[in-house]
Amino acid sequence: MEKNTVSDKFCDIFNTVFQKNISKLSFGYKYFENPYRLSTPLFFEKVGKDVAGINGFIAAKCICESQELYVAQSCDSAVLQQFRGHGVFTSIIKKAQKQLQSESVDFLFGFPNQNSYHSFIKLGWTHEADFCRFFLPIDWYALLNNKIGKGFARLAHILLNKITLLRINRF
Repeated sequence: MEKNTVSDKFCDIFNTVFQKNISKLSFGYKYFENPYRLSTPLFFEKVGKDVAGINGFIAAKCICESQELYVAQSCDSAVLQQFRGHGVFTSIIKKAQKQLQSESVDFLFGFPNQNSYHSFIKLGWTHEADFCRFFLPIDWYALLNNKIGKGFARLAHILLNKITLLRINRF
């Protein structure tokens, strides 16, 4: 399959499995416009003529003990419901590991959900640590406006900016 076909199918499966509406443009940008882009960022497995599951990898360079490493993060793993439990995910990750090793990727990492965690462990990946999720909205007003509505969002924006400024000033 060529790039656009793979990216389109990848996006369709992701949206089906996770009940999302991510655009094909976003997926294309994420995997094919990354400055450290892998030559093969998307992996899939077919059952018969149907693409049954997908997994993407995003490359990055990082510094570890003053050594620059080329790494790849596993993300956007999805297997259609009717193909789960048939080794589809395992097959995809095995293909990816082999291909990415040939692309001189130093190591792979990921933040699996409960559906893929045990498969990664069975494939030899190790559990390094648990992480807590935190986020810092860049634009509080836009976030609250989308979640709550304009009237409250404006008031909350003013208050949050004052709180944020106080926190920043303490450092």
